[in-house]
Amino acid sequence: MQENAVITPLAVVCALTLGLSAAVAQAQPGPRQNCPPRCGIGIEVPENPAHSPRVDVETLSARPGQEVSWESNQPVLVVFPEETPFVSRNGRPVYQFNVRASHRLRIRDDSDQLCSPPGCKYMVIDLGNDQRPPLDPYIIIDR
Repeated sequence: MQENAVITPLAVVCALTLGLSAAVAQAQPGPRQNCPPRCGIGIEVPENPAHSPRVDVETLSARPGQEVSWESNQPVLVVFPEETPFVSRNGRPVYQFNVRASHRLRIRDDSDQLCSPPGCKYMVIDLGNDQRPPLDPYIIIDR
């Protein structure tokens, strides 16, 4: 990645529109991790730039109001292209956020059907290499 290059929200939206639409329609969630007891997602960006980032939880199943921690070995951008299960401290929906080392967000509890199975699809984008393929796991909110 060039030193001055920046991944803008517009670039993410374009990538999602062009490349993710068909994949989202066909992809299915992987094995579930229940939150609680474990309410965190670990992200690993591999050394090989041809490989997508990996998460230690393919599908997180959480409850409204639960706080989820995020950790990564490299800076990444997490983007929810459609629905988001997370809110900021002031209650506003959070559709994207950076994870530099760790980050914590609360699951929103204002919508009965939000992120119900199959869940909310999100993307993990490597901020250090814009050519690396993104990862697209799920978060499911149980009610």
